Amino acid sequence: PGLYCSGWVKRGPTGVIATTMTDSFLTGQMLLQDLKAGLLPSGPRPGYAAIEALLSSRGVQPVSFSDWEKLDAEEVSRGKGAGKPREKLLDPQEMLRLLGR
Repeated sequence: PGLYCSGWVKRGPTGVIATTMTDSFLTGQMLLQDLKAGLLPSGPRPGYAAIEALLSSRGVQPVSFSDWEKLDAEEVSRGKGAGKPREKLLDPQEMLRLLGR
């Protein structure tokens, strides 16, 4: 209880979208079952604050949601130029460069 996963995290890089969806539904059912059984902690949780110092000490610079939005906008912009919904960024170094890191 308290640790849930689906998709590739659960089974490795195998399967198709339907497999991932099925995993997600089953994971959601388990989470609700644990919640109803009182197996999950209640009240506020520390969230990101709990790992922020650890990440910093390891030199990890997390990508925030606003960072992701910038990357998403860039992919959409590049895609329009190619007549596609988006042009996926593949190089992590390029992504970080676009974020000014």
